[in-house]
Amino acid sequence: MISDEITAMKSGKELNIKVAEIVMQCRFLKDEIFGDMEIYPNSVYGPLQPYSEDISAAWQVMKKLQGYNPRIEFNIYSRKWEAAFSNKAANFSFPLASADTAPEAICKAAILAVLEAKCD
Repeated sequence: MISDEITAMKSGKELNIKVAEIVMQCRFLKDEIFGDMEIYPNSVYGPLQPYSEDISAAWQVMKKLQGYNPRIEFNIYSRKWEAAFSNKAANFSFPLASADTAPEAICKAAILAVLEAKCD
């Protein structure tokens, strides 16, 4: 199941690529000179962002999905960050993602929300 695959991922390049492709709607390109790049729909390109590793990059993900009503909190019992997105108008919540860091949790929750929304 794809949600199990996403929740099992750790922060880093592979998760960043998934975020770029699924959430940010970019194409990923491995360039021999410039390294890992993301190409936006308007053909602008830049380096692959560390979405799952840096909170400022993860904030870009939240801005992209701002209509999804993000929720992020630290669960003191599990000692993990939890993130989820919801559609209040439809009274629907997308799957909760849990991780050691806030950026990782945000990225996983964002991917799950976009994939779930595409299934509807």
